[in-house]
Amino acid sequence: MPFTYETQASGIGDEGVHPFVWYQRKLEVPKEKAGQRVILHFQAVDYIARLWINGTYVGQHQGGYAAFSFDITPYLEFGASNTVVVKADDSQSCTRLEESSAGLITISSAFTFRRQGSGKASGWSTCHPRI
Repeated sequence: MPFTYETQASGIGDEGVHPFVWYQRKLEVPKEKAGQRVILHFQAVDYIARLWINGTYVGQHQGGYAAFSFDITPYLEFGASNTVVVKADDSQSCTRLEESSAGLITISSAFTFRRQGSGKASGWSTCHPRI
């Protein structure tokens, strides 16, 4: 995140189709934010997103065009480095595309990247006071 593996900006530049893509990032939430909720927002993930924080499964979202969020507060260690892992699963749509329209590149509003034939993910986090 925030670039797909197909783009040069990702540092990978692999234009092959991969039905599953794993993303891992570190997230540090300052100790001073303890007591607030931390929400992890995604613009979209094509097509199924599964999320883990510090090795604990948080949940999943299905739908490649919709923004979504997870409350990750209970999974965090405030003031420490937290590991965020996202598995983007686009296996079904990749298979359908290759069988039905080989050579075409799909258009997805999930991200504005050149190729949209496999998993993409972009996200950010915000802190909110508890109510």
